[in-house]
Amino acid sequence: MTTTGERPVGFGRMTRKEDARFVRGHGTYVDDVRLPGMLHGAVLRSPLAHARIMSVDTSAAEAHPKVKAVITGETLAGLGLAWMPTLSHDTQAVLATDKVRFQGQEVAFVVAEDRYAARDALELIDVDYEPLPPVVDARRALDPDAPVIRDDKEQQTDTADPMEGEPGVGKTEAARALAAVLDTPLIRLQCYEGLSSAEALYEWNYPRQLLAIRLAESRGEPLRDADLFSEVYLLPRPLLAAICHPGPRPAVLLIDEVDRADDEFEAFLLELLADAAVTIPELGTRTAAVPPVAVLTSNRTRDLHDALKRRCLYHWIDYPDTARVAAIIRRRVPESAEWLAARVARGVARLRARQELTKPPGIAEAIDWAGALHALGLSVLDADAADRTLGAVLKYAEDLEAVRRAGLAELVDAEAGSDA
Repeated sequence: MTTTGERPVGFGRMTRKEDARFVRGHGTYVDDVRLPGMLHGAVLRSPLAHARIMSVDTSAAEAHPKVKAVITGETLAGLGLAWMPTLSHDTQAVLATDKVRFQGQEVAFVVAEDRYAARDALELIDVDYEPLPPVVDARRALDPDAPVIRDDKEQQTDTADPMEGEPGVGKTEAARALAAVLDTPLIRLQCYEGLSSAEALYEWNYPRQLLAIRLAESRGEPLRDADLFSEVYLLPRPLLAAICHPGPRPAVLLIDEVDRADDEFEAFLLELLADAAVTIPELGTRTAAVPPVAVLTSNRTRDLHDALKRRCLYHWIDYPDTARVAAIIRRRVPESAEWLAARVARGVARLRARQELTKPPGIAEAIDWAGALHALGLSVLDADAADRTLGAVLKYAEDLEAVRRAGLAELVDAEAGSDA
């Protein structure tokens, strides 16, 4: 703690009471604890940053008279304890088995009667390493020819790809486009307030189960729980459908408007996507053969949790300029003339610039407006045409009244306003 004059900085004025016994050697530490039958442990760590483990010979260490056990990665694998979760929602080997992936990684653990015997036994363990090229630079890891350190994570990318932006900028359409490019199914989960994990994962076909019960009763046949809770009666919802997608390409899982769901569902979602697995109590754990490409959209009605943003490739999608909007209109409504698409794009931009609108129009409304003009056979966008089709652009009565009151001439004038 430091002070500036009489004013303390940091935790304020604190009187340390323990210093006297520390300086006199009277302090008590964990290393000083002695309990009856207490054993000591020591960890054997890899001296190499990246190497394949060819063999681990623990026979000499196990023969030490004071050694009680020598534990290796294979020992833990046999017990189903080989992997442990990390604080970053990843997994890591408790003790390395096939290879070491960083310098100092744990390879073996010795349990002995005292700490000196445990440390001596470490010297008796013979590990045969085959050195592999290490990666010492984060940028170097991005090179196409960079060594693969985590073989178990090869080809696995970020858990999710959140897209934030104002309503109507095309976030949902971006997910559809991604699925089309990958030539893979788009599986959509629409979020809403109160959405639970059960509603997003799966449900049981209760009517069919009830019929099965009645049929078994009429035939006098016994019916077990396993007969009712089987694949036949399982109805996958979007999350389970994405996990169970067989491939070969990953499904695109669109989790739309995730900001409308609550924090608990967001935490569940993060865990599910990180593991690419889900447990059904009656059927066991389902692990994705090909983890889905998850696209999360948000209209920023609330902030997404930092833990989710850290595990993703974040995108902010803004409104495109009028030239881009006109090109989108032409692609989606090819019957519209180039000049009409440009005028519709400018009109939508001017509407969006009005601060008093409850819901400013987006790209979808621009497409709808051009489509409405074509459906009505209108070949020109003047004040009268705008008045007849304004409901395709504005969705609130207050917005319609405000725009009509201000006048529609400037809205559709080819030369008026800004093209921004």
